[in-house]
Amino acid sequence: MAPDFFNEQGYGKEVDWWSLGVLVYEMICGCPPFYSTNREVLFNLIKYANVCYPNDISSTSIDFLNKIFTVDPKKRLGSNGANEVKAHPFFEGIDFEEIYNKKIKPPFMPRITKKEETRYIHQEFLKETPVDSYKNGDSLNTVDDKFINSFDFKSNLINNVDETPK
Repeated sequence: MAPDFFNEQGYGKEVDWWSLGVLVYEMICGCPPFYSTNREVLFNLIKYANVCYPNDISSTSIDFLNKIFTVDPKKRLGSNGANEVKAHPFFEGIDFEEIYNKKIKPPFMPRITKKEETRYIHQEFLKETPVDSYKNGDSLNTVDDKFINSFDFKSNLINNVDETPK
């Protein structure tokens, strides 16, 4: 959640750049940039962008995250478009055209041999009881219901898997 949500004057695409910052921070540091069990404290951490960085994070990463975590959305990295973000030194050496055209081989590709593959999921999560977080009628408006009811995703990772029950 970006600080833009708290001003009650609406928000734009800049909240997405903030979210990218949260994701990058979590990937680098292994924890969220803003955390408190106290909701009010958490919201204040977000509103004032009080971010702490571990000692072993690069100065380029810190610069990128500081610019993404700029409270004023008009001054936030990305407020002038995606090219502004992609031009930051954090992404040096990244060929976005190659990524877009799917020409870069990922460093890891999971081997999926059956539709119910679970070998890459930690046992701790497999022991949890599944709970459906969405129930018909829970949405804020009918547009959400139409989207959810018509949503269909098929991964090409399991195209060659035999789907016949055994």
